[in-house]
Amino acid sequence: MNFLKFLFVALLFLIVTPGHVNAQKITVKIFNTSDYQIKEVYLTQSENEQWGKNLLGKKVLKFEKDLDVSLNVKGDALWNLLIVDQEGNVVSSNGLALFDKCVLEIYNNEGVYEFYVFDPNEAEHDSDEEG
Repeated sequence: MNFLKFLFVALLFLIVTPGHVNAQKITVKIFNTSDYQIKEVYLTQSENEQWGKNLLGKKVLKFEKDLDVSLNVKGDALWNLLIVDQEGNVVSSNGLALFDKCVLEIYNNEGVYEFYVFDPNEAEHDSDEEG
């Protein structure tokens, strides 16, 4: 009888938590090269409708500063980004292909935000390739 209880609990656990089985962690370096201080940063997998918590907490991401964040990944997913700068401007980008140990650069070109994802181990990244 105890074996049947154990088997039932084990099967229930697998049914209730299927997303956790394939979950993995990645680390992303968010690097601010824009002309503005960034007050809020949100990253979520594209299929998720909730932004979750501000990854900066109470910190501000200043010019030429970076922050490492750890993200839980479920499956092969693209990411959506939302930022709020010091002026209160809210900017988002969808479909970013983030990967472990990548850099997500926040860049501002004449008032227009651009976002680049690149591998820091490559010699240089191509600023013409937007994520």
